[in-house]
Amino acid sequence: MTLMSTGVCRGVLAFGIGGLLLLSGCDQGDFARGFKVNPDLRREQWLQPVASQVDVLFVIDTSCSMSDEQEALAENGPSFTSFFVESAIPLHIGVTSTNVGEQDTALEELGGSTNEGFERDEANLVVIIVSDEPDFSETDDVMASSWINWEDFADWLDGYKGPGTAHRTQLSAIVGVGEEGFDDPNGCNQDETGEHGSQGAKRGTGYLEAVEATAGHYQSICTEDWGQVLERMGLLAAGLMDTFVMSELPQPQSIQVEVNGRSEPRWVLLPQDNAIYFEEVDAIPAPGSEVAIQYTALGSD
Repeated sequence: MTLMSTGVCRGVLAFGIGGLLLLSGCDQGDFARGFKVNPDLRREQWLQPVASQVDVLFVIDTSCSMSDEQEALAENGPSFTSFFVESAIPLHIGVTSTNVGEQDTALEELGGSTNEGFERDEANLVVIIVSDEPDFSETDDVMASSWINWEDFADWLDGYKGPGTAHRTQLSAIVGVGEEGFDDPNGCNQDETGEHGSQGAKRGTGYLEAVEATAGHYQSICTEDWGQVLERMGLLAAGLMDTFVMSELPQPQSIQVEVNGRSEPRWVLLPQDNAIYFEEVDAIPAPGSEVAIQYTALGSD
């Protein structure tokens, strides 16, 4: 790029790369005027939220097919709480089952019960479902008509802390999620021969839709690394973000991601969501971090 003076018909000096260049002549139209700006270049920025206090209720499927997952959940529980412990953020955890008709339910019976003190007015509320089955209110079960469906549950949870507080409650889930993500109808690790119907997990239908409706998060129950899954769920429960949605479709090869001004390579592009996802838990930006994504909009040169 050349910066030069204008309006002079005699020889003029212009600054160029590597030193001074002597230019002459009166035809100013041969030279660039100013800096060229790429109109298709985008730079979007986010500020990672400050972590918040949270009350977390785990709702765990206690069916026989869940024995391995229950054991993994128990063994890796400290991974979920590690961020809260290290950050000295108060955390309450409650546990109940998916069994219908359970007495002394965790959110409906708080005062004067063993659940008293679980919920705090100043804390956000996150309900985390752990199941290898779909929500049975969405099935043909003979009793399903008497159960609340996911739409009504999402509405109830959004209003749980009062009008205008939907952002303070969410449903998250560790359920059957296929390789294609949310829209995959097949669940995960299922036996294609049909000989072992209990293998793997069916798609978490109903749960996943409620997760989306309440702006929650989901992970696959077929994971081999429960420590990583629970650590991520803990960060997300605290209000941190691991996914950043771009406003326009990018040219994939043009994407550059920065955290606090430094290049960060530990991410993947989620085309179906038009989002950048921090694949490694350790790469999730810390509270208060500045996240920037620069890219060239798709369809441009």
